[in-house]
Amino acid sequence: MKKFWRRALRLAALATVVPVSITHDDITGKTTYQSLLASLEIGRSQDGVHTDASLNLGEGVLSGAVRQVIAAKKESALYADSELTSPTVRKEEPIPSPTAESVGAEEPLKEEDKKYQILY
Repeated sequence: MKKFWRRALRLAALATVVPVSITHDDITGKTTYQSLLASLEIGRSQDGVHTDASLNLGEGVLSGAVRQVIAAKKESALYADSELTSPTVRKEEPIPSPTAESVGAEEPLKEEDKKYQILY
């Protein structure tokens, strides 16, 4: 089992290091080395003297394709019409209507409360 994990680690390291595609942008002067699991961008900095390098793990050829498949599944689940195709029928209770007793059960306002009553 130990040999298996060593080989798996070596394969993952190779998939990260060995470039699959190399692109160069003449306008910005950036060169992108893209492997199966990572991408490396090397280019001039804004001041033109230094060199910028950025390593993006998880933005490789293989991982990008896997990420797009997963995102498509999540998006299709968001817009699924499962609620419309299989409605759940709930038995609703009727709303009780006010009776004559409950309407007339309010106490009349006192003189003190009438002063502060707001009429709309």
